[in-house]
Amino acid sequence: MTGSCNLKTCWRQLAPFEVIGAKLKLKYRNALRVTFVNNELKEQSNLTDKKKEKKLVYLDSSPDYCVRNDTVGSPGMLGRVCSSHDVTTTKCKMLCNSCGLKHHTVEQVQLVKCRCRFVWCCSVECDTCTKKYSATTCTT
Repeated sequence: MTGSCNLKTCWRQLAPFEVIGAKLKLKYRNALRVTFVNNELKEQSNLTDKKKEKKLVYLDSSPDYCVRNDTVGSPGMLGRVCSSHDVTTTKCKMLCNSCGLKHHTVEQVQLVKCRCRFVWCCSVECDTCTKKYSATTCTT
């Protein structure tokens, strides 16, 4: 046998976005609060060093993004409109409900350009079509 195997290609693939998101959310919910004392981070729990190794840590609690807070730039959820162009109506409703708000969904119609075609030399002509979508607003 002649020649040698001097090239090896390894392929690695990330997990689906939903799986990564779920793991990050779990780490966020189980994050360890720490304080900063004498230029050192001090934990406020009695976990073993092995368990602390892979913990997400934080100094300050997160603001409540459900409530308007101009200081941190959070518009809150009250009056927020979520369109089915962006995500499903179910997800919009869940977002309102997670903040303790009700939701009101209205079917909307939008005029959009469609079936566009190039007309020889130098112009594009389009028809006007109607596109239906749902708009969900978070209410009290």
